Amino acid sequence: MTARRVLGVLARLRLALNKSSSAVDVSGAPEASLIMLLELMKVDADSKPALVEKAMGFVPDCPVNPQIFASIAMEALSCGDFISCMTLSKQATSIADQATQAKPQLLRWFALAELVHGQALVRQINPDKHDMSAQDHLKKEAIKHFVLAAKFSSEAQNDNILMLAATEMWNASVSFMSSSATRKSLLEPTKAMIKYLARVRLAEDSPEEEKTFRTKLYVLLFECLADSKLWQEGCDHTAKALKALPPSMHKDLWEFRITFMGKLGKDTAAEMLKVKESGEEMVAQVWSTLAQSSSDKKQKLVSYKKAVEALEQKPLAQVEYLILFGEFLYTEGFEVQDAQDQLIAAADILLELDTALADEEENLSKADDASQSDAKSVSSSSSFHRSVASPRAKTPRQVSSQSASSSKAKSVAPSKEGSVTSFSTSLGAGKRPQSLNVCHLLELGRIYIMLAKMSNNRLQVAQQLVVAHHYLLRILEMSVTAVIAEISSSSEEEPADAKIFELPTEAQEWIGFELKEQLCEAFMAYKGKDKKVLNKRTFRKPYLLLYYLDEFVGLLLEHDLQLQAIPVLEMLKFVSRRILQNSDLHALFLLRQAMLYQQLGSSQHSSRVRKLADELLVISPERSRKLDELVKQREMHKLVGRSQSMAEAMEAAKKEKYVKQLKPLQLHEVWVKLAEVKIEEGDLVRAREILHRTLKHAKAFEDSESEGLTLHLLAIVSFLEGQNVQAVQLETEAQAFSNELSFWSKSCAALATFMVDVARTVFGLHSVEEAIKVLERGADLFRLLILEHPNLIMRINTLRGNLLLEAAQIALEEVRRQDQAGQMMWQKVHKKAVKLVDIVIEALSAAAGGGGAGAEAGAGAGAGAGAAAGAESRTGAGAG
Repeated sequence: MTARRVLGVLARLRLALNKSSSAVDVSGAPEASLIMLLELMKVDADSKPALVEKAMGFVPDCPVNPQIFASIAMEALSCGDFISCMTLSKQATSIADQATQAKPQLLRWFALAELVHGQALVRQINPDKHDMSAQDHLKKEAIKHFVLAAKFSSEAQNDNILMLAATEMWNASVSFMSSSATRKSLLEPTKAMIKYLARVRLAEDSPEEEKTFRTKLYVLLFECLADSKLWQEGCDHTAKALKALPPSMHKDLWEFRITFMGKLGKDTAAEMLKVKESGEEMVAQVWSTLAQSSSDKKQKLVSYKKAVEALEQKPLAQVEYLILFGEFLYTEGFEVQDAQDQLIAAADILLELDTALADEEENLSKADDASQSDAKSVSSSSSFHRSVASPRAKTPRQVSSQSASSSKAKSVAPSKEGSVTSFSTSLGAGKRPQSLNVCHLLELGRIYIMLAKMSNNRLQVAQQLVVAHHYLLRILEMSVTAVIAEISSSSEEEPADAKIFELPTEAQEWIGFELKEQLCEAFMAYKGKDKKVLNKRTFRKPYLLLYYLDEFVGLLLEHDLQLQAIPVLEMLKFVSRRILQNSDLHALFLLRQAMLYQQLGSSQHSSRVRKLADELLVISPERSRKLDELVKQREMHKLVGRSQSMAEAMEAAKKEKYVKQLKPLQLHEVWVKLAEVKIEEGDLVRAREILHRTLKHAKAFEDSESEGLTLHLLAIVSFLEGQNVQAVQLETEAQAFSNELSFWSKSCAALATFMVDVARTVFGLHSVEEAIKVLERGADLFRLLILEHPNLIMRINTLRGNLLLEAAQIALEEVRRQDQAGQMMWQKVHKKAVKLVDIVIEALSAAAGGGGAGAEAGAGAGAGAGAAAGAESRTGAGAG
């Protein structure tokens, strides 16, 4: 130590004499020279790069000295000489394996050497020079060194270096945390880091950032264990985490603890008693997590009921779990009425807060009184009900009451009277009652969208859709009102341009309307905590909002409510652009809006919106390169551990529910939707380009459902380009990937169309009879599914009827073709067509549920039968 001080003073004296570090004489023993150069680096920062380079010349001849090498490595890192830094760090730790009983001071230098080695690896990453796979490789190597730094610092009992190593490892791991495939590489490093951090005790009075960081590490570990299905390890580590972390941090751990125990089939009753200490909402959240992670249908049912029951005294918090319970009952094949009961109970809780509803019911009551003298005035009581072709307009509460009137099962939620009591008692004396906010309106919209999907006739569906539209439109109205109030309170005057904040009052006025840039910016800048404005702070799950709005648009268009779809598309554009900041999604909704304008006869607005979408669809060379790197990165991660084969992925897809499960959209799923719109527009070149990119990504991410849909769309493109044989091959391949109802219906119809075209253009390859059998087999599958999923009877019967009608139309065309060709086999085909039409009438009548759609179904099928009869008379005349 004394010798080092002497050498340091000597270096400073020589520097004072020579005025330049480069001129200082450091000759002598290599170790002495390095000590003098290290001292010069500390006092002459400008000359540090040259001094580091000079020091590297002495390293090969110098005995291994961890302190000197690690110290110079830190100086090399600070001046950006990463190669020298890593070389010195490696030299410093070269004797670590031999130092079995090293002193803490030596272990400290090992830890510092490993730490700067990892930092050098991370800091040399340059996106312009390194592709994503190279970046990932450097980060993984850095993580290894950070873990070693934590090991040495833990043995040296140096908490400062230990925490720094853990933080650096976390930062290097962030890019791997987004998906289960990339998280695989983090399992072992995270386990090791948590093990070394165990020596740093945490208590309630520990710094908040330290408690939060340690909790995040445990959560990352649990996610990695869940990805690898290591349930027992998960149980063991959650038990350790509950001991290591203070009680205030336990709320983030219970979901994983219960999930792991549920996967192992262990009794969770004792654990749930401990969860109660964290409050009723935490209990409900844990029960909900257990329900979603369980593979046992009965366990799911019990868990969802427990989640709802846990919040009996907090009805507003109960709403979310009632909705989840209702959706579960519907998708799992329980009685539709049971699912509706949960949704209606949730709606009742929210409607107690709706002050606007009371005014609307009062207005409707006045309109009813006036209708005694003029029945036509009923429909004018409320603007948002005008589009429903019903004999009597209904408020949201009346629609709910009508749906619940024939209920055989009771909701597990408290009664309406109980809900009111809970509201009044939970508020406390003198507190102002809570009113609806944007989140509540979204939940109401979500409820009525689900009720529409569960309804058994078209009239009820239309009524529920209109009510959902009312609440979703109120989100925009409430947002505008809140923004105006905030601006007025801050400036004490009305906004300069009031038109910016105006929304259309009539459905037709939405054609061509766009939310102004200033209004969107005002939404995003709103600082209030009352959740009265649509922005990032309002929604914890923006993809949930996106999913339901997207589903809602499809339902509106399916039931000929095109005008009502325009404002919903406007909301989707706002969410995709402002909240999710996803240009592909924004382009998708712009294209859908353009197509809708085209259907409504507004070519000018359609062209303007389509131009905006096409600008977003242009992929720059830089983005194209990054997308290709993403595929390469994914392929590399599939090599880490065992990834399921494509055969296993396809088998897993076949076991999925016939109803598509909710999940955030991945990038390639958005591309599929974009390609679908492009095909409808007739832009086949752009569609094929998008689909080829999608197929590559779907394969890389083992997304069999998206792969199947991509192959289906490629088959359509091939057919439209005149390649009918290739279309049949692609469609046949696509059917192996998914059991989802809508996909199966579209795929069977497309395959039959392709086969008919091949039968008429390529001799001996396919036949019309074969095409009809494809449709009949698809329809027969739907018939069998009704027995398994009676709750989906309307949807299944509609899809089944469409397939049978397609088969009847093909048979009818074949009758005409054979008659014109003078063939005598037309009568057999004709009988087949008539039989198919009869089955269609039966299927669609069942789907209509006796409502207005029944007549529509009968008329449509009757028209088909009439056409067949006409063909018979014509062919009969020809035969005579």
